[in-house]
Amino acid sequence: MPGIPTQTTEVQDFNTLGNNIFNQGKYREAIVEYNRALGIIVFGSKLIVDFAPNDPLILWNRSAAYVLLGNYRTHYS
Repeated sequence: MPGIPTQTTEVQDFNTLGNNIFNQGKYREAIVEYNRALGIIVFGSKLIVDFAPNDPLILWNRSAAYVLLGNYRTHYS
């Protein structure tokens, strides 16, 4: 499936891109990159996880973006 990272460097690249976008205040776009780093793909409203999203740093980054968007409940997911 395209867009799902398969190697550690790809995961780091998506996380770094997410961080750069986050620092520009583009939190929704950053969440997309963090999801890619975690191997999460969203089709419409359906969430598809290709592998366990368990990297605590990326999960923290994504949570921060959700909180800054005022979405306090989603960051727990």
